Amino acid sequence: MNPKVSEDKIFMDDYTFKAYDQLGFQKFGLDQDFFANLNRVQFPKLRGLIKWWQYFTSIPTIAPFEEGKYGVPEGGLKLGGTYIVRDSDVLYEWRDKLPGDLPDPKDVMTKLRQIVTG
Repeated sequence: MNPKVSEDKIFMDDYTFKAYDQLGFQKFGLDQDFFANLNRVQFPKLRGLIKWWQYFTSIPTIAPFEEGKYGVPEGGLKLGGTYIVRDSDVLYEWRDKLPGDLPDPKDVMTKLRQIVTG
């Protein structure tokens, strides 16, 4: 977590994924949306086989595994999003179409600046 953001400003869902479900986030699958949106995926820019090996082998250490459960974790299949929220108003929304489908950070920061300077 970001040490510059206080804990009262952070929300994390639990393994029931009720917040994900209420926001209408889907579960990742190899369906037509996956292939239709494949060109939007932002793969990490890693140089060399060793860096890619380190990247893929790190996934089990950061994936949301539940104790006593095996296989692909449910949390690893849930798609998320990026939001800018003020009070109860959603001012910016991005919904991931597949893992790695992230908004351009510059676009998010531009929108945030527009909101703040408003």
